[in-house]
Amino acid sequence: MIGAAMARGIMMSRILVVSGILFLLSALTLSTCGKGESEAVRHEVKRIISLSPSITRQIIDLDASDLLVGVTTFHPPLPRKIEIVGTMLNPGIEKIVLLNPDLVILSEEDGATQKIDSLKMAGIPLVTLGRNRDFVSLCTNYERLGRILGRAQLAVEKIKAYEVELNRVRRPRSGIGVVFLVSHIPLITVSGESFIGHIIDDAGGVNIFADLRNPYPVISLESLVRRNPRVILVMTQDGDIYLKQRMKKLTGKGVAEPGIYSIATDHIPYYTPADYVASVSIVAELIGRKQ
Repeated sequence: MIGAAMARGIMMSRILVVSGILFLLSALTLSTCGKGESEAVRHEVKRIISLSPSITRQIIDLDASDLLVGVTTFHPPLPRKIEIVGTMLNPGIEKIVLLNPDLVILSEEDGATQKIDSLKMAGIPLVTLGRNRDFVSLCTNYERLGRILGRAQLAVEKIKAYEVELNRVRRPRSGIGVVFLVSHIPLITVSGESFIGHIIDDAGGVNIFADLRNPYPVISLESLVRRNPRVILVMTQDGDIYLKQRMKKLTGKGVAEPGIYSIATDHIPYYTPADYVASVSIVAELIGRKQ
């Protein structure tokens, strides 16, 4: 039986990743970070709206939830009631304006779909955090967010702790070929340009689609079979069942079937230092089953 939390996680993964990636497949390469936006926060901020569940998680992690006046759907647990301003892909401009924020924070991961021009025209102060390509860039954005929130020292201290934990859970390169699927219909994987690709690296796996240029490329089942992964990780509901059935028909005789595992959406869709470290630990354990 699928519980409410799991159902929420499944829907979140489809909305945050599948729908978002389909919008971003072409847009991310064209988006800009900070052009024409508020690059410097020259005053103390007291009223913040976050347009990303990942940024909301970081704000809470930095003990700054008291500054939040608006968040998007699929937010993490909140310490108090905070206004929902829409979805990550469709924020409500009028609601944002009525909340009169000092600052709206978004990410270049999502910004190409978030009506930035409308927010600019409304005179809303904006800060866009950069793309998250690996743990280092995640921490760079986290530290920048800490400065914006007046939590610079706390951000530095937490990053040091996350670095220690990452070194503890990180695994040496195993040579095991891994495919990570954010969707099974259509098949959308991750390349070396995505932060999930780097999670695979830090977990000791070899991302067999690392060479593709798009961070989240659409692939065919035949290309997946040809690259002969030993581990397939699937983030969508029943994706593991679907892949096991299809792979059995396409895998040749004498060829070992890969280990196909469903992976929970508690951590891996979120681009935060804490979730990155947790994801490395989870992926390393799954890869280890094939060693």
